[in-house]
Amino acid sequence: MKRVLAILLAITFLFLAGCDSLGAEEESVDTTRSYLHQNQQIHAAETADTIYLGSSDQFINYVDKESGISGVLCGKPECGHDGEDCNAWAYLGVRCLFIQNERLYWIGDHYPHETQQPYSLYNTALDGTDRREVRLPDEFPAPNGLDAVLFEDGTLTAGVCTSTVENGEEVTYQKIASLDLESGAVTTILNERAETGNHSGIPIQLYDGWLYFLTCEGPWGEGTHRIRIRRYNTASGETETLYDAPNSTDMNWIKDMWVEEQGVLFMAYDHATEQMGLYRYGFSDGHLDLVCDTGVTDTTRGGIADGIVSGFTFQENDGSYAFHVVIKDFDGQAVLDETYEVDLAGAAQALMDDKYGTGAWSAEDFHWNLVSGDLLGRDETNVYYALDGFYVPNHIQQSHITTMIQVPLDGSGASVLCSFAVFS
Repeated sequence: MKRVLAILLAITFLFLAGCDSLGAEEESVDTTRSYLHQNQQIHAAETADTIYLGSSDQFINYVDKESGISGVLCGKPECGHDGEDCNAWAYLGVRCLFIQNERLYWIGDHYPHETQQPYSLYNTALDGTDRREVRLPDEFPAPNGLDAVLFEDGTLTAGVCTSTVENGEEVTYQKIASLDLESGAVTTILNERAETGNHSGIPIQLYDGWLYFLTCEGPWGEGTHRIRIRRYNTASGETETLYDAPNSTDMNWIKDMWVEEQGVLFMAYDHATEQMGLYRYGFSDGHLDLVCDTGVTDTTRGGIADGIVSGFTFQENDGSYAFHVVIKDFDGQAVLDETYEVDLAGAAQALMDDKYGTGAWSAEDFHWNLVSGDLLGRDETNVYYALDGFYVPNHIQQSHITTMIQVPLDGSGASVLCSFAVFS
């Protein structure tokens, strides 16, 4: 009997220990929202093992996170990846990128332009096969690539600032609309004139049945700005204003948004400090407070992902390339603050050798002109960034190259994950 009791106690202990370990597991990272950004040039989406990338490149690319193996996401045997017949063809680049129901979606130009609305929503299987196209209706406001776009449960939503001329004066309209792909119906959520202009765009994010959006009206640079945080109930169609500061002087040029149970976080640039800051609006007290700065100055590069805000700089120093990255949590505590040397010349050398043949070009000829840089997103262990610019060898044509950098959160280093080239 004692032996039976001991066995039962042991089984009970193991069961309870198993429950404790399961309960102690960290919540999974929201990678979907972590890869959706606003006010950036390079767009990405991810699965557990693959990142898909769209930029000013004419083709959608993919990279395996672990091996770095990358290529054009075509799926067509023997395809030369040289025109619109390629499944990965993106013509003038992509304006957003996201995954839903095991398919990759993006908005891009269709050619030739036969309608007032020159854009389509494209999608393929995740292996690049079965390309499809849905023409966007004329009344849907087309994003310009820097605007925020969401796609959830068959509904496409975009927040767009458009310019027009009224009475000889250029004016800006702030617009948000959603498109039901099944019915083709367009719902207007916001259509208002920005009295003093809007140079930041409109971050949007869906959370718990609401579409949250943020507008910042005012001039680029110093001056007063009107900051408003509002939300639209997707069931009732009602819009509610949460915060309205008509004469804000602390911030302008907003970027990204992250909605959580306690409130709304977003980034904004302060010209007085020359830094991007992380701000939080609290649902409980209705206050808007600065949480922290991004830790880098004189740049708007960076973004928000699940639980983190990041800023970074990039400098060339006598042929080496220093990538300074700062990552903080949503309480403003530093997670990572390091400067890494990244082998951009080596990545460019491999691309040039593949294009022109080994020995046709030397890394000594390498020169980098940075056009843009963006935080792509994060998963449980790494944060991913992209640099977009031109490599200019001395004796061959310049090449537009996008380079992805992988930064482990444990501080173990940074590395070039892959590079993609467009040769002029």
